[in-house]
Amino acid sequence: MSHSKPPLIFHVLHRLSIGGLENGVINLINHMPEDRYRHAIVAMTEITDFSERLTKKNIGLYALNKKAGKDLAVYWRFYQLIKQYRPAIVHTRNLGTIDMQIPAFLAGVAGRVHSEHGWDASDPCGQNKKNQWIRRIAKPFIHYHIGLSTELVDYQIQHIGVAENKIKRIYNGVDSTLFKASKPINTLPLKKSLIFATVGRMTGVKDQVTLTQAFIQLCLNNPQHIDKLGLVLVGEGDLKQSCEDLLKQANLMDHVWLAGARTDIADILKQVQVFVLPSTAEGISNTILEAMASSLPVIATEVGGNSELVKDKITGFMVPPSAPEKMAKAMQAYIDQPELIKTQGVGARQRIENNFSMALMVENYSQVYQQVFNASES
Repeated sequence: MSHSKPPLIFHVLHRLSIGGLENGVINLINHMPEDRYRHAIVAMTEITDFSERLTKKNIGLYALNKKAGKDLAVYWRFYQLIKQYRPAIVHTRNLGTIDMQIPAFLAGVAGRVHSEHGWDASDPCGQNKKNQWIRRIAKPFIHYHIGLSTELVDYQIQHIGVAENKIKRIYNGVDSTLFKASKPINTLPLKKSLIFATVGRMTGVKDQVTLTQAFIQLCLNNPQHIDKLGLVLVGEGDLKQSCEDLLKQANLMDHVWLAGARTDIADILKQVQVFVLPSTAEGISNTILEAMASSLPVIATEVGGNSELVKDKITGFMVPPSAPEKMAKAMQAYIDQPELIKTQGVGARQRIENNFSMALMVENYSQVYQQVFNASES
């Protein structure tokens, strides 16, 4: 007796490389039961070695090799790919891929899903009128929408006109078996007892400059404790040089590790004491979730979905964006009250287990896919 294959999902990304969105897609594929769906990742531009994080075999990886600027031929290449492999569902993510819903419709894909994971770097609050119109034009071709935070759900309803019964908030899940507190393995080049860390692309919206300024202020305010203070900046990007210049001027390079891009984030988080996210805009931050799962207190800016993750004074502290003085004050609390590191860290881990498990994320996506698939079959 023959058995039909599970339905195929095309996950459409701008580029498969290091990033929170991309990591979330790989986590979803890795943890979804194989008898539910088959998966393929379609990158508008390229597939990098980040794909090696996939643990399942037979995952299709297709690069459309989109040229910079206008490349109308990319729509035809995607249309042909759909006709060749016949996915049951096309799931686009963020503004950079939403227009792929139109060739998906023309190619006869029965299930079409779009999710917003965070703001575009050039439009950090989603206020650009052209970008709003692009989303509105694509909306009739989409069966179901997803937002990774309450803010992103409300935005799609209020500014794009998405019907409330056609959208769902799905938080990212975190691998709480990989990210967890355990005995440090002592691989950091810094040998300090109070290390603050952040992880992310070193670009404007992530604003590591504010964290660097706050750390410098913290050191100036605590000359008696300076020997125990350290900072880890994980990531690459334009702001790396700016941060290094500030630290050199303050004569603090011996207290900082500019780690660059890393693949051993779980091990790094086991060896620091406090996580800081200084972003000026966010969706739902994977790095906050990973830090909380690692039993770290988190200082985060009051933007996007951060307040849905961090509970002020319970699992960390919330501070305004672009305010190094207030960030330094929050960091000071862990010098003045070192017991907060443990108590807030325990609260953070408990919050992950209760609200942000990988199993819950997978189940929520599965429900959306099943709903869209069932509607297309009826």
